[in-house]
Amino acid sequence: MPNQHNEGIPNDNTVKAGWDRILPNTQTKSPLMEMGIIHDGMTGREVFEASKKYWAEYYKNRAKKRKVVYRTQPWVVGCKCDGAGWYLLDVDKADYRHGQLQRCQCNGAGTLFKKSLDVFGDDTFDTFELARPMASYKSGDHTITADFQKQRLQKAFDVLSNDEYGNGKSFYLWGNVGCGKSHLARAWAIRFSEMGCGVMYRVMPSLIDELRHAVKLNTVDSIIERLANIDVLVLDDVGAEDDHSDWIRGRIFRIIDGRTHRKTLYTSNVDPADLYDKLDERIADRINQANRLWLPLQSYRQVIREKGKA
Repeated sequence: MPNQHNEGIPNDNTVKAGWDRILPNTQTKSPLMEMGIIHDGMTGREVFEASKKYWAEYYKNRAKKRKVVYRTQPWVVGCKCDGAGWYLLDVDKADYRHGQLQRCQCNGAGTLFKKSLDVFGDDTFDTFELARPMASYKSGDHTITADFQKQRLQKAFDVLSNDEYGNGKSFYLWGNVGCGKSHLARAWAIRFSEMGCGVMYRVMPSLIDELRHAVKLNTVDSIIERLANIDVLVLDDVGAEDDHSDWIRGRIFRIIDGRTHRKTLYTSNVDPADLYDKLDERIADRINQANRLWLPLQSYRQVIREKGKA
């Protein structure tokens, strides 16, 4: 049995090396720093104990409320925690360290992922403009009224803003350019990240560039594995990719097929029925299994421009 005084001290030498080190001053504050849970001047052990106490209370309160307890996935490759700042040692349940958070040498504490969400700016559900100007427009032989547009926009907003992690649902959000799809997708991603879920966000053309570049680095399989297994994934602008080679389609299929029971939000300008003409049939089949949310809105930017001319 371990000495009770040493309980909670990690045996891993790379972590133990910083156990008595003072937390360095930094201009970038981690979420736990912003909440006052940890602060400059604390030792590694003090940071560990304070954070462990915080997360223990967090999960206990979620269990009391019968809410799903979300796990935090690693976000950045390169260290034990992949940038999360904390990790659990893969040890037997009989080991005294089982279930205890270990502080990682990278001092990430989640800031890397927080920074990645900063590019979204204020794209949250609170800042989404439901009462935006709308005007009727013609689509083929049909007139899409402003009232109908408002109904569809409200439905998409309600479904995504009230979505729960444990329901296993994925979504295909589609509509015209400039109708607010990306804002809703980003708000959905931010919401789940704040719950503690591992979240990734990729724009499809950029993802394809990332996969091409990864060939030289021999990291293609690593990228696919992370995207396939992350708790929550947004694939923005599906159908806009310009590379339809068998190699790219095969890798995209591996990502999407691996997410069969995980939450994914796809956004696109393409009608779901037309995906078969744009993508590999297997990819289109998988995407069409998602719940559809249609935004038949005229471009918000176009409406604003036309109102400015009036």
